[in-house]
Amino acid sequence: MKEPAENLCLLPISNAFYRFDNGENFCSQNYGGNVIRIENVFANAMLKSIAEQVFPSVDVWVGIWFTGNAWTFTDNTPIPYQAWGPNQPMKGDNLNCAIINKTTGYWSTTDCARMNSVVCAFPKAGPTNGPTGGTPLFYPGYDNILLLIDIGFPNSDTAPFSDLTSTLRALMVNWTNFDRIAFGTYKYSTYQQAYYGDLGDYRDAIGFLDKIVLVEHTGDSNVTSALRRGRLNFQLTQRQTYTSRQKTVLFAQAGTSNDINTAQPYAKAMQDLGKLIVVTVGFSNSEMKTLASDGGFMDWSETVDSKKLIDFLNTQLNE
Repeated sequence: MKEPAENLCLLPISNAFYRFDNGENFCSQNYGGNVIRIENVFANAMLKSIAEQVFPSVDVWVGIWFTGNAWTFTDNTPIPYQAWGPNQPMKGDNLNCAIINKTTGYWSTTDCARMNSVVCAFPKAGPTNGPTGGTPLFYPGYDNILLLIDIGFPNSDTAPFSDLTSTLRALMVNWTNFDRIAFGTYKYSTYQQAYYGDLGDYRDAIGFLDKIVLVEHTGDSNVTSALRRGRLNFQLTQRQTYTSRQKTVLFAQAGTSNDINTAQPYAKAMQDLGKLIVVTVGFSNSEMKTLASDGGFMDWSETVDSKKLIDFLNTQLNE
């Protein structure tokens, strides 16, 4: 049996409550998925953990219902796994849906018209359209995303950085779960940060980008410091423990051989948390590839090609 993280993305909807049928429709229409279907003990443990940590004071739907003859998924297929609590499932005219107990992981029946929280599940390749439609989107699900941005600019040329921030705006405009996004900006001893949970929505993310003050490069880019401090400062908090993974994207505008060599152990330490993606912005240096996880390097020297970077990051962050 596979754990759900291997083939599905789970998205807790923390800002709204739904009747069961409305929650199912919301997940289907917006993410091409459904209220999480529990197919094995791993999925049930995952939902229990999410319910405990994301929804401590509200009930969470299990993606099943009673059709009059049997409990099934909403497409009327049989459920292969059940976790009913003592004396459950109870029978009654209005007891045709189920919620999970955050303490025990057991299920109990309830009225489908109650307003509860939902966790949407959709294929790990990601939904093709979100609530606002448009191009393929990425919704941070299991993984926490750390963006490390070089705020130095070489040769008095600020165009690559401007191209990067405008591309990030386009990339993030339809992201959800901004509490799973963190920023770090670096240049020598300069280091700013927005921790996980600091960003409430897209406007907060853009606000952080707008506050970045550029500094002209005068020497070493200090990728070493960026990875070292990123690894130290962005430990997963208790709220993120159920995800267990972090993906880091390093956007570098410069990198010397000495700096890259010194950064190697910190790159490895970052990869212990999850995938490390490295993007060279406005310059080419194949040595930077040695810092990245397998397949996680991109030479973005032609920064006017924003689609190339968006496509690359959508692929990397959805894997």
